[in-house]
Amino acid sequence: MDAPEPDQTPFASVTAHTSKLQRHYQALLDQSTPFVLYRWVSTGVALFLFFLRILFAQGWYIVAYALGIYLLNLFLAFLQPKFDPSNDALDNEMEDGAVGTLPTKSDEEFKPFIRRLPEFKFWYWATRAVTISFFCTFFEIFNIPVFWPVLVMYWMILFFLTMRKQIQHMVKYRYVPFTMGKKNYNKNSFVLDPKRRAAPPPNPRVEIRPEKKKMSSSGARSGERMVHQDYIARIRFSNALPPPPILPKLLDIPNTGLASGQYTTPGFASRLAREQPLNVEADAELGMPLNLVGMPGVFDGDERSIQAPAQPPLVHPHDRPLLRPLAALGKPKVAEANVSFLRRTEYISSSTPKRPEGGNARGLLVRARKPKRPAPDAHDDSPQAIKRKIDRSFEVAEQDLKDAKRVKHPSKKHLKLVEAVPLLPDLDAFPDSGAYVTIKFLTNPVSSSREYDSRLLSGLFRPLDRTPGEEALYEAALEAHERDPLNNPKPPNLMNYDFYMPQSVAVANRFRRKFDVEDPEHESDELYTHGSGAAGYFQFNRVRTYETAQETELDHPTKYEDEIILAYNDDDSYPKQKALYYYPIMQRSAIRPQRTKNIARTNGFSQDGDEQIVDQLDITVEEPTEDMRDAIKNYREKPLGWDQGGDEQQPEAEQIADADADADADADADADVDADADADADADDDVDADVNAEGVVEGHRRGSDADKPDAKTPEEDRDAEGDDDDDE
Repeated sequence: MDAPEPDQTPFASVTAHTSKLQRHYQALLDQSTPFVLYRWVSTGVALFLFFLRILFAQGWYIVAYALGIYLLNLFLAFLQPKFDPSNDALDNEMEDGAVGTLPTKSDEEFKPFIRRLPEFKFWYWATRAVTISFFCTFFEIFNIPVFWPVLVMYWMILFFLTMRKQIQHMVKYRYVPFTMGKKNYNKNSFVLDPKRRAAPPPNPRVEIRPEKKKMSSSGARSGERMVHQDYIARIRFSNALPPPPILPKLLDIPNTGLASGQYTTPGFASRLAREQPLNVEADAELGMPLNLVGMPGVFDGDERSIQAPAQPPLVHPHDRPLLRPLAALGKPKVAEANVSFLRRTEYISSSTPKRPEGGNARGLLVRARKPKRPAPDAHDDSPQAIKRKIDRSFEVAEQDLKDAKRVKHPSKKHLKLVEAVPLLPDLDAFPDSGAYVTIKFLTNPVSSSREYDSRLLSGLFRPLDRTPGEEALYEAALEAHERDPLNNPKPPNLMNYDFYMPQSVAVANRFRRKFDVEDPEHESDELYTHGSGAAGYFQFNRVRTYETAQETELDHPTKYEDEIILAYNDDDSYPKQKALYYYPIMQRSAIRPQRTKNIARTNGFSQDGDEQIVDQLDITVEEPTEDMRDAIKNYREKPLGWDQGGDEQQPEAEQIADADADADADADADADVDADADADADADDDVDADVNAEGVVEGHRRGSDADKPDAKTPEEDRDAEGDDDDDE
């Protein structure tokens, strides 16, 4: 009784039909295997049709190039043997320190040529690639516009290079991958004709002598490479060391006296003195004095007399030529610039400076034609001459502004002047300290993010006081510097800070609005985020403690020499005109997070145990005090310090003022009006910040001059600046 067949699932049915089709397809391939010529002719026809399609369509060059590269790889695999002879040669050769194999008779065995890619697989994969490429030419997505001659040239270069390498490999190891021209034997080649079987040919007798047999054997093996192995291990380096002249050191040598043996006689010591060189010259005149009795203060703990000074003494101007380096003597040589690794190739002549040599005639002619600069006149440094030069510079600038074509760039002649704005000091924005301070973070104070944290624009620094011990050490070092500046450098006045930031971006924006004089609500108490009314405040949280890593401190006369801040103002109403304003910097500091070595402050207490870390600040913005207003006004009138324009300069300034009194009378009147207007507007428009919990006062722009009714012309401004110079 037959059992019922189980129900077949759709997936199993599809799998069965797929397997059946694959079997039929494989059977057709197996049947076509003996017909080598017909298979390759059909593939050639398909390839010819593909190139006709490319030729008439004038496109799909990328598809043709990819097909060519693929067929080239298949052809190389078809020519290469499956077992590379170079690997066998490496196995037979003896490596350094390795044990080689003795020569055997295996070289005489027959080794048939087996291809790495069989002929049938080569035909099958090539036909499949041609078919796929032909169908790709009917899709526009593969029609990428390229310059086809470049692809053809590149394919030809690859073909010649790879075939050259393959031919060299074939010549080196003496094999031919093609079977054309070789004798083939079929199954009936050894069957004799029945008519000729009855009369077999006579078997001639050939006598081979031993000498000829030996020659024939050697001739048969003459085409093979012989491997000779004379030694199992080959000696590369010899280690023939001479015997030591004396016994090793730290060796216990038994002796019974000075004359007991070879190594205890006085003559052996003389031999050692002759043969062993001395590392130290034992000369009494060149020895280092070790007598400390004559050194002042050594026994009292003062070691300055035996140590190098902290600051080297200044070199006298007469001795500076003697201390010049050797590179500065004689003919100057251009130093080679440091270049990075893998730099592109450059000619040496491109890096040498194009200047005439001093020894040739052309260089002498260039030097002779160069005019000598006239010696400066002693009267050029007088106040009258300086004033004339300043006036002349304003006249030239005024002419350049009227005719923009007169302005030329010193090195880039093709540039043209688009807009010209004056560079002026913003005296109305001076803080009560007379200058600004820049602080640079060496590390990111906030967590890394792709967006800028605008809370950093409202950050505050709270200076930390020194402990009594640190203050005593600083005062002692400062006193030692004032007593002996040559040997004791000035101690750096480094400060530690607590950095505070608002809780959110909204709090930071409200805090900045309190300092914006153009905001109509900057005086409103509604901007405070905590509290109400006059008791409102901004809340700032502590981020961390920072210490000063590097600091540069200047004074008022030199605060414009090192670095300045530039601000471009395109508003014609503030403070006087549209210009580029600059601001002085008197201190630059670079800060970093305080390290864990300050264990006491990290735990929350100072070294004395009295001061605690302030984790939160309540900031209230108030009007500046009278003392701060007076300081701001003094720095506005005297930007280089309150001692600017001393009594010793008054007589000379008065002479200049008397000489130009008639020409500058109108400018003096305008300057007086401006000064009165500035004094009246100070009480209304000056805004500053006062931090209750030891906060930091920041200077800002003030719009006192925005309310001035009269605007002066450039000529009046120039005259007013000349009068200010006379008053100083």
